[in-house]
Amino acid sequence: MSPVEALRGLLQHIERPASKLPWAKQRRWTVATHVWEESGLPVIDLHDLSVKLGLAVVEVIAEQGRGLPAGAVTLIPGRGKHTPGKSTLRDAVRHALMELARDEGYALFPRGPGRFVIITDPDRAPASATGRPGPLFWAVVALVVAGIIATLWNAGG
Repeated sequence: MSPVEALRGLLQHIERPASKLPWAKQRRWTVATHVWEESGLPVIDLHDLSVKLGLAVVEVIAEQGRGLPAGAVTLIPGRGKHTPGKSTLRDAVRHALMELARDEGYALFPRGPGRFVIITDPDRAPASATGRPGPLFWAVVALVVAGIIATLWNAGG
């Protein structure tokens, strides 16, 4: 099972209360439309959820902890462009993620306005989350080094 499929299963219970939100007829939150993968990293879009349901998603992340299928996840509470005043969803999710990261020793990074990446297991987290070079990078490095060695070998002989 892919990390996205696993997260969709873990978040399936959010769909029912989300369907009862006042805006659900126009913009309904479902795991099919709001959970996907970008660059190997699962993404959960919290747009179209209430603060209470957004925090319920963070609670799932907290419960899974280091067992998250990809070792990291991006959450998108948004910037609050459609909310008068401050973005209550973004602020509540950011606060909950900061507490979770502090209490559990996870890494938390903002990724632009309205996006957060939380890394619960850096050994399993994709390079797109951690910023460390992935296998393709090291394969290219090995090829370049092999080419340099071959060139030096041939030049000396």
